[in-house]
Amino acid sequence: MHNTCLDYIICKYRAKLRELGIELIRVLLWTDNAPNQYRCRQTFIQVASVELRHPGIKVIHRLAVVDNFKGIHDAVGKDPSRTVKELENIGIRSPNAFMVFVNCIQHLETFDTKWDVYEEKQDIRLKDKGRFGMSERVMLFVVETKEDFNRLAAQYPGRILLCDRSSIQDTINDKCIVGTTQLHEVRSIETSIPRVEGSQSDEDDDEVDDNEEEDNVDDNDEEVMKRIRHWRALCSDLPCNCVPCNIFEEEVQAGLVNILDSEADVANIQCQYHPWRNTRIEIMKGYVHLEPTTPSSQSREEYLASQETIEAMEDDQNQSTESDCRSTPANQSTESDCESIPNARIYID
Repeated sequence: MHNTCLDYIICKYRAKLRELGIELIRVLLWTDNAPNQYRCRQTFIQVASVELRHPGIKVIHRLAVVDNFKGIHDAVGKDPSRTVKELENIGIRSPNAFMVFVNCIQHLETFDTKWDVYEEKQDIRLKDKGRFGMSERVMLFVVETKEDFNRLAAQYPGRILLCDRSSIQDTINDKCIVGTTQLHEVRSIETSIPRVEGSQSDEDDDEVDDNEEEDNVDDNDEEVMKRIRHWRALCSDLPCNCVPCNIFEEEVQAGLVNILDSEADVANIQCQYHPWRNTRIEIMKGYVHLEPTTPSSQSREEYLASQETIEAMEDDQNQSTESDCRSTPANQSTESDCESIPNARIYID
């Protein structure tokens, strides 16, 4: 469920930032140490294989350091609990999880805040927002079956997420990363989707993946079960935000340092905590038939290509409409009809 929510958040902010002309390239995720939610192989292979779902994005997953952690998200779950209790006191029941979702939409969801006004006016009071300020709060509901999703999605469009537990990405033989209990940072480092083990070429991999229908996969088929992919992840026993580590991160992002090079030092030796971080590359082997068949969001190249296509179609449509306006007799067309065309064009852009 948490991986489903993370995919939604990445899609949401990738689209939101693109409206501002900004491309999302890195996601920094802080969580606690819950072993069945975050510190587990299913979560780590999702981080390592983020290139499958969000091409061009890297995820840095940092887990709580004992006795030295209090995230800005901590205790957020108490807000719905408090809301439910307050509603119970006035006779509004929340007998199940779905009714908690429905009641929180009405009594807890927030969109219009003073922070948006301050940001729009570049008001200096925006600095008071700090880390705990919230511009909006949106309620979502996660279901586990396609039947529930289809039933509720029409009633609450854009708010229902599907976590299909019949196909959860996992590692071979349930193998976890060595030293999982000591890990406090896992980073995705793949810049492209690795080849399927045993295939002759990347073209063969693409052909098989494109033609393979999820509904036709037989988990007992030996050939299917043999198809695996090796996902590399950069793991550390301690997270670090010191200046040398930030500089090292920028150099990696700029391509000045290639941590995938077998001769490269994957750790930042300038960091004073380098000896204790124990940074290394771990390989997680995952089944191909459990991977998502389509990305959750478009890569930068695909997005730009789609925008060019939309603009070209709008240009053709506007030229056709302008031609119709010029060819229409004066008694059948008003000046405002033709003037509305460029306004529509600007709105769409």
